[in-house]
Amino acid sequence: MVEHPVTPTLVNRDGESVVMAEARYRVCDAVALRSALRKTFQANPDGSDAYAWLKGEDLMGFLEVKDQVLTAQSNSRERLGAPRRIIEDAAGRAVDHQVDSFTDPPSAAARAAVSGSPSRPSPPPPELGSAITEFMSDHLRDWLDTGIPMLGDKTPRQAVRSKKGRSKVASLLADQERSMRSSGGGDVDFAAIWQELGLDYKGPFLSRR
Repeated sequence: MVEHPVTPTLVNRDGESVVMAEARYRVCDAVALRSALRKTFQANPDGSDAYAWLKGEDLMGFLEVKDQVLTAQSNSRERLGAPRRIIEDAAGRAVDHQVDSFTDPPSAAARAAVSGSPSRPSPPPPELGSAITEFMSDHLRDWLDTGIPMLGDKTPRQAVRSKKGRSKVASLLADQERSMRSSGGGDVDFAAIWQELGLDYKGPFLSRR
């Protein structure tokens, strides 16, 4: 009997199934659209047409205007619905919705195997990618010294002093890495974070117990 490998089920931090979710809009009024986006989303500091969608300090997705097309990307169907509503309320007739697309990771991997080339979400623009990496790295450093309810209000640094705490912190770090990787959350060095806490790096596919 041939045994087929089990594909891990990916979820983001909200417990939603991870998919490559993208909404595309035709730009009808570029000036009005840019004004609406800058008021609503985190604009790239260099003034380019790239924007981060943040919820508190969490990166939920990113947007880009290029060649008269606005693209919004996130890592779940549910998350994509929120920026769509925000865009359409804020921009109004400045954009015309064209299509939504959703690709689950196993389907993308299967197509890659057939084509012989990897299939993955489009990366954010280089300038925005650097800004996202810096922002999320700073966020994680702050998180290490923040009391977390799931850890009994201990900080991750405090929690790793016990075996049970180390397991919980490892699970939380894996969740964060899955979420960031799938939503284009920059190139954060998670291995260094694990090492700083005295943990052996397990990667984003750590099984929950």
